[in-house]
Amino acid sequence: MDKRQKNAVSQYNRLIKESHDLASTVGRTQNELGMAKDIWRDIQKKLAMEPNKRVLEIGCGYGELTETMLEGYNKYNQNVTLLDIESVITAIKNNFSNYLNDNIELI
Repeated sequence: MDKRQKNAVSQYNRLIKESHDLASTVGRTQNELGMAKDIWRDIQKKLAMEPNKRVLEIGCGYGELTETMLEGYNKYNQNVTLLDIESVITAIKNNFSNYLNDNIELI
């Protein structure tokens, strides 16, 4: 990573550690909460979600959308690999553990 990318990652790490709600972790405002369900519906249409498919989520992030997607992946019994920086994966493990199962791999 170049200096600019490292700076962006370090700022993202700081936001995750300081967050008090899911919106603040990704720099969204409170009035943008609730959009995750609309985004998830769009993803379902585009991917033609069916049970037992494999999904790779690169840069999954941590926030309302990630929680909504994890819930949906479980509903469809998806085999999912979520990929992100260590602090994001740790936040997912700590805060969304009720959605994690053998079908969900965190890297």
